[in-house]
Amino acid sequence: MHRIWSAKWTSAQSVQLLLTKSAQSFEFSRKYFSFKKPISENYQKANNLHARLNASFNPIIRYQSTTINEALKKKKKRAVKPRYSKYVELLEVTDISANERKSRVKRLKAKKLQEFIAKTQAQIIEKRAREEKQLRNKIPQSVTPTVNARLKSDELILKEFDVNEIDRSILESGIYDDKPLIFFGKEEHTKHIITNPDDINNIIKSFNNYREILESVGNECPDACETQIDTFSCSVPKVHDAEELLDTLESDEPYISSESIEKNTLKVQNNQKTENAAVAKAKPRFKSKIHNSEEQERLSKEKALRVNLESYVKVCVSAGMVHRGISTLLAYRQRAKKKSENQTLITIDFYNILLHGLAEKGSFERFNDIFNLIEEDKLSFNEQTFAAIFECLGRVETSEENIQQIKKYKEMAQDIGITLNQIMDRSVFTADQRDIALDAIRRIEPDFTPIYTPPVINYNNNLLNDLNESILPMDDISSNKVSSQTIRNVMQHKRAYSKAELEKMAREQLKIELDGSITIKSIESSSEFSNAEFCRGKLKELEEQWRTQINNALIRDLNTLRAQIRYKPNGFMNYYTYLKVLDPSIYTDILLKEIYKLAEGSETFSPTVGQLYKELGQKVQQRYQVEMKKKMARSSKQHNVLPAFYTLFRNQGRLVKEEVKPHPVLARLLRTSRQQTLVFDSSLVPMICPPQPWSTPNNGGYLLNKSDLIRLPHQAVQQWERINSTSPQQLYPALDSLNQLSSVAWRVNTDILDVIINVFQNGGDDKLDVPKPPSSLPPLPSIHEETPALTSAERSKRFKDKLAHRRKQAEMYSLWCDTLYRLSLANHYRDRVFWLPHNMDFRGRVYPIPPHLNHLGSDLARSMLVFDQMKPLGPDGFSWLKLHCINLTGLKKRDSVRERLLYAEEIMGEILDSADNPLTGNMWWTQSDEPWQTLACCMEIAKVYRSNNPEGFLSRFPIHQDGSCNGLQHYAALGRDEVGAKSVNLSPSPLPQDVYSAVAALVEKARKSDASNGIQVAQALESFVRRKVIKQTVMTTVYGVTRYGARLQIARQLKDIESFPKEWVWPASTYLTAKTFESLREMFTSTREIQDWFTECARLISGVCGQNVEWVTPLGLPVVQPYTRQEAKHTMRTSTRVSETMAMDMYEKPNVMKQKNAFPPNFIHSLDSSHMMLTSLYCEHKGLTFISVHDCYWTHACTVPDMNKICREQFVSLHSQPILENLSAFMKSKYSFRESDMLNDGSADDLSKRRLNRTLAEMPKKGDFDLRNVLESVYFFS
Repeated sequence: MHRIWSAKWTSAQSVQLLLTKSAQSFEFSRKYFSFKKPISENYQKANNLHARLNASFNPIIRYQSTTINEALKKKKKRAVKPRYSKYVELLEVTDISANERKSRVKRLKAKKLQEFIAKTQAQIIEKRAREEKQLRNKIPQSVTPTVNARLKSDELILKEFDVNEIDRSILESGIYDDKPLIFFGKEEHTKHIITNPDDINNIIKSFNNYREILESVGNECPDACETQIDTFSCSVPKVHDAEELLDTLESDEPYISSESIEKNTLKVQNNQKTENAAVAKAKPRFKSKIHNSEEQERLSKEKALRVNLESYVKVCVSAGMVHRGISTLLAYRQRAKKKSENQTLITIDFYNILLHGLAEKGSFERFNDIFNLIEEDKLSFNEQTFAAIFECLGRVETSEENIQQIKKYKEMAQDIGITLNQIMDRSVFTADQRDIALDAIRRIEPDFTPIYTPPVINYNNNLLNDLNESILPMDDISSNKVSSQTIRNVMQHKRAYSKAELEKMAREQLKIELDGSITIKSIESSSEFSNAEFCRGKLKELEEQWRTQINNALIRDLNTLRAQIRYKPNGFMNYYTYLKVLDPSIYTDILLKEIYKLAEGSETFSPTVGQLYKELGQKVQQRYQVEMKKKMARSSKQHNVLPAFYTLFRNQGRLVKEEVKPHPVLARLLRTSRQQTLVFDSSLVPMICPPQPWSTPNNGGYLLNKSDLIRLPHQAVQQWERINSTSPQQLYPALDSLNQLSSVAWRVNTDILDVIINVFQNGGDDKLDVPKPPSSLPPLPSIHEETPALTSAERSKRFKDKLAHRRKQAEMYSLWCDTLYRLSLANHYRDRVFWLPHNMDFRGRVYPIPPHLNHLGSDLARSMLVFDQMKPLGPDGFSWLKLHCINLTGLKKRDSVRERLLYAEEIMGEILDSADNPLTGNMWWTQSDEPWQTLACCMEIAKVYRSNNPEGFLSRFPIHQDGSCNGLQHYAALGRDEVGAKSVNLSPSPLPQDVYSAVAALVEKARKSDASNGIQVAQALESFVRRKVIKQTVMTTVYGVTRYGARLQIARQLKDIESFPKEWVWPASTYLTAKTFESLREMFTSTREIQDWFTECARLISGVCGQNVEWVTPLGLPVVQPYTRQEAKHTMRTSTRVSETMAMDMYEKPNVMKQKNAFPPNFIHSLDSSHMMLTSLYCEHKGLTFISVHDCYWTHACTVPDMNKICREQFVSLHSQPILENLSAFMKSKYSFRESDMLNDGSADDLSKRRLNRTLAEMPKKGDFDLRNVLESVYFFS
């Protein structure tokens, strides 16, 4: 026999270590490998371990051991679990260097080595019979009988052999990484091999071929096998005491047959239990940073496995690999049954997926196998199961047997109380499944017509039940009895386009989404390079070459994956199945787009490998969803080339992350050949047809592209569980509000767009918030050669200046690109109508899905959009237009409406000049707080001012009504705080109350007092306590800003004041932060009490109960805070096996700090979103155009009074509900402890539970403010 070692598993150092520990008496010569083991030196070793080893292992197997150190044996008093080296030293050799590194044993593919060795076991057994006779003659007569008998079967004498035929330079250098060492046994038939170099070379060649197979499939071993890898590792055990037990899973035993592994392991475990009974330790207490208990950890793993397994089975069906799905499901089913006889992992839904997959192929003969499994698992058929049965029978040709089977399963359904109507009504069908199943039923009942249960379309909410009166009955809608007079709850602009026009728009939108991207012309003004055409041709050639190479590589790798799993047991989920569902050409297109994106990216930023993998995975998933929706509807010569991309490692905090960067030649080629175009994914641009309404939480937004209803991180699954378990009727208010906002059609304000593009193309302007290109940043001064040597301080300063310069350049480039994208998209849509699909975050706040061109951005972004629908201004529209212009300037915030209108008339000349000469006139508009919106309003006013009929002027311009510190308004209404309500304009007042100015006055009063007492920081702040300095802090205090965050906000404002001494910025910001918080507590006592109650409730819920804080908004939307201790980390996976675990917030420990700090602002955000949704739905009912930017509401000038009335009425209606009482009741029912849960032992745990119960019930006291005053408040929203 022969054994082959390679540096893939052991290196020169490992061989030396083995020789030192296990064969110290072996002789080594340069010409021969001679292993002569003196038998006499090993008698004592054999005696010491003979009894224990003989009881555990097969006597025909040779074992190795080490000498016991008697001195150490006396010192140690307790049994210690044997520890073995988990790493091996590897020598990595390259063309220019050799590096020593450590590698995990599990990466040495020892399992595959064991399988290779196991094949020779039969040969070993045959040869042992011949060897025993030879060994008996070699043993001295003085050997004791016991040891003699042992050595007869165990000892193996190795023969000297000539290794001259092996490269001597390899042996002398000690580098064995790529060369095997061959050891031959002392047998007659090996003499010919030793003397024949060709035979040796054939052995090496055979080994190299087998090694390639090992390396290609080494990572395919399931987890169940991974625990046995150490059994066959090349690790060297440490010296053991007599009391230490030799674990077979850690032993250095190469010859163990695969059949005896379980048997021997069980024997050793039983021996260990017996010998270790006296020193057995109690079960350790469960400790985890992520989970609270073992039960939660088990549930988390089971939930993750169920989600992944369901996804995998669906993909198997989609890829046409139903049988692989069945076998994989059986493997996990069997594994679950081993853990628990009453397994809950596999549900009837898994079998229904497989049944539909078999039904698509018409394989009814396999249905009985699935039925047997369902019966074994004690599951019951449901409507979906019979739908799959009838679908399969419907795809089979009609015959007498087919008719009898249909009747049989119809009767079976009736026996368990399921009718044919229920099957057709409650089942979920895709593609042609419904028609096929219906055809099967009609084979036995030709006149059968399913009766479908109409959905409930009424609201079930006290705040919206009034709207049920105007909802049309389903019978009238289905029978087309609806006339234009009866449609009262549909906005006028929805009927502005004919059916043919809408169908044409929808076809264009479908084409864009099927293409996956849209290419538009860039508005960047730059001259073309002289060799641009040549570079474009070269780039086209490269792209064709890339496409061919990528496609071939994908096909090759897919074939490799298929070969690796083809003969593997289907006991695990693999990536090949996921990749099989799409054509390789689709992956090629995705990769090519990513290549251009990476190559055209910023020079100062590169995505990490983890980010790149995630983005590619999302694009593949998005494309898969598009393909599924479509399905539901229906070798050349190579040149020497450089790698197009390379990776580098960059420090990011404590971590080093791998990033991907384009080759400079490729980046230069793309810049030179650029054709002034930009490419956007179809899911990032507005739609050119009305969006798909949100009918369910999983269906809405874009026509084909996947749109998420709620913006949540990947691990946040608890809120989705709540939403999916909620009745659809409860979600109607949120879904209908999203549909109303998404249905508003938009156009680009071309007048203002042309001015902005002009400024952008001429270098930008920081004062007007038009970013300058990064090339405008002046370079750092260069150091000349004659400059004397710099000191360390000067070098440090220069290094910091370089970092700051690079950071500033990257920031400028980011802002410049953002504006370029926005302006280019606006220019592309300048003559078209478009729509913005909406979704929401976990609190219910709504956002437009397209990120670049929307109304939710900065002043520049908002100024470019107007409504598509035109409405006449009416008698008051022009006044609202002028008032809106003055509001945007921020010059008359403390004045009444009348004074603002008078001021507008006074400066009408400036307004007209701004409209006529925006960049060459007096430029009055540039002094505004919102300059671009002010300029857009000036242009609209000029058009109306010069029209013959201002009241009949058709205007698209939106008018804004903004809440007065809306967060504090909700707090004041919750606590009925009269003082606080007055300061935020909940009460009627002849002049607007400015809470920011009021707080600034209190802070200034305290500052003067401190300054008179000689406090220097107060003296330094004289004349600098301004409204703008503390505004952001006051605004965000209600949303949970910390003192540290508030200090940064105030410091930023102080830095912007040129006359303020810079050395006082940090001391002054700390001082003003403290004074601002004190003033707010003095003004809003009730607000602070409610905020403190929210914080304490969240702290106790997350800390004592160990659960995430959740609640239900007044409109019925379930909310769960997704803050856990689990950190999302990307782990590189090199095997083809799909992970069975995933991070999720359902069973993990909550992050107590984030939970308690975020609950107050999140709850208030859920209230302001509820107020916005109520306003949107009632405006829809009245036929008003309505759009919101959180607490800023937009509508036409002629409908501002109507919107203001609805806004106030719905605020009063919302806060007339027992919001705090309902919240307290919800939290008590969900989180409070029963008396039986108390230990009554005075422990800290018991006291915490009682404090939780008490805190949840003790709501803050309310004041005497009358909410009806809001109805008369002019400046509530203004």
